[in-house]
Amino acid sequence: MIFMMRQLLSYCYHHIYMAIVRWVNIIAYNLSGVDKSNQILLKELKGKYKGKRCFIVCNGPSLRTEDLTKIHNAGDISIAMNMIGRICKNTPWRPTFLNNTDACNYLRKNKKDSQNTECTYRIMTPDRYLNSFSRKGKLMFIRLDGDREYLDNPKFEIDITRPFPSIGTTTYECLEIAVYLGCSDIYIIGCDMSYKVNLNRDGSITYNDAGRDHFYASEKEAAASTKLRPNSTWQLEIAYEAAAKASLENGYNIKNATRGGKLEFFPRVDFDSLF
Repeated sequence: MIFMMRQLLSYCYHHIYMAIVRWVNIIAYNLSGVDKSNQILLKELKGKYKGKRCFIVCNGPSLRTEDLTKIHNAGDISIAMNMIGRICKNTPWRPTFLNNTDACNYLRKNKKDSQNTECTYRIMTPDRYLNSFSRKGKLMFIRLDGDREYLDNPKFEIDITRPFPSIGTTTYECLEIAVYLGCSDIYIIGCDMSYKVNLNRDGSITYNDAGRDHFYASEKEAAASTKLRPNSTWQLEIAYEAAAKASLENGYNIKNATRGGKLEFFPRVDFDSLF
């Protein structure tokens, strides 16, 4: 009983603390005057890469340094996310845009890798404003709408100057941003959907012994992290299905160039055939 009370108090303390931190960041952002220049930047980026192709670089185990080097040599646009910096030491490739909206970027064990990754633009949210000062790249702030209503009625929005839907995965945001940038062909790589521990919508958990979450995680690290937080695979499936539907209906031309994996909502294309 005492243990349960301690756990409950710890849970409440953490959420109250995080709520205070978010509001302090938002207040600091609003007082800084950054939003005015940020809106100008976002409007300048609309359609900036019209006619160019873009690679959405996820953190799955199929990701290869030589593939990133091909993207670099071809001069293609790329939008990467989270701990992608852990692969940069082995390739001259650097992301054009780096999405740092996920909470994993601010964990103590990940913070250094995340903030030191070189990029042209770094994508953040106002509630992380005070974390932006030590991060490389030109800062651009976006506002995400994480309303759980989107899990039942998904919406794919292509105006990033106002709050836009975030459903299940950072990749969804990146796809919306790529369309906003005007990219004509959008290719997803490193999105394996082969997680070790998967949380289903009914609360049940499915295990995949052969699964691996990320390109950088050791087996020990992967096992420890997934035990604490199983991947909400059902939310990812809703997100990818919605993005694929939007692509088909509006001609966004989103394709999956991942080597293998279980992501089957988008038309597949062989990565090597693109170069």
